Amino acid sequence: MQQQDEDRARIFIDKHTWKFAKTMPWSPHFYVVKDYLNDEDKIEFVWFISQIPKYGKMMGWGKKKPKPYWFIDEWKYWTMAEEPVEIENILNRASHEV
Repeated sequence: MQQQDEDRARIFIDKHTWKFAKTMPWSPHFYVVKDYLNDEDKIEFVWFISQIPKYGKMMGWGKKKPKPYWFIDEWKYWTMAEEPVEIENILNRASHEV
């Protein structure tokens, strides 16, 4: 099941242009904004971020409390929201090395 979910996530990942977060150059990462997606892709966006707690590894960043990061290929994916996932508007990604 995890492999199927990762394959589904890869379709979403490959379909979208990831914007560099230029306001945070000390923490290089990219993001996709749900508000800019079509209705079908918004559904996939919500599905994607709902999988992060399921498959993600809990990790801290700075002094913030740990949150799940989903590792797919050379990237890790996370959101800043807690719950519910439907209100989250940004999906982030960074290289494993960051």
